[in-house]
Amino acid sequence: MKYLSICILFFLLSCAQREDQKIGEKITFKDSSNSVEKKENGVETKEDSLIENEQVDARKDLISEYSKPLIIDTSFRIGNKNYRILFRHYCLMDSSIRVPAKYNFDTNKDFVTHNFVSKLTLLYANDTLFHKEISKSMFNSFLDSNLKKYASLSFTDFNLIKDSIKIDYSISIPATDVGMGASISFSKNGNYRISQN
Repeated sequence: MKYLSICILFFLLSCAQREDQKIGEKITFKDSSNSVEKKENGVETKEDSLIENEQVDARKDLISEYSKPLIIDTSFRIGNKNYRILFRHYCLMDSSIRVPAKYNFDTNKDFVTHNFVSKLTLLYANDTLFHKEISKSMFNSFLDSNLKKYASLSFTDFNLIKDSIKIDYSISIPATDVGMGASISFSKNGNYRISQN
């Protein structure tokens, strides 16, 4: 029975004809999961195609983040003292990053994007203990020249560890996997330490 169903399916597919198709013209079924397209300089592999699709999706995700600041408003307790943390990671909309075409495999064009920054405020009893703006430049000692020019600061994680605040970032060229992880840890008095992950 299963064999008969498969034979009928193939028969129906071979008889199917689009309106704009001429009789005798070869029918090609394209499976998008195995798409292989020709490029001017050779054949594109399935892996190249997947990378391009991932890059398109990553760029769309980045663009959607321009108007969606990430806000964390939380508190923690040490002994009998309550602290409040206000954190905001957002886009500057400054058009100051021009990612060269060599990093944009799908378009082969420069991509103009924006810097992101974070603002962190620690409060105790409604008094501000510290307020700090976190930007890519704070991590310059870890960055190579390409990351300094073309990377943006992306928030990845926020942790309270004992009496300190640890924030993890990805500093990478937008819509690529070229970059590095870094973190910044703050004590209650606003002193901080940066590290490469």
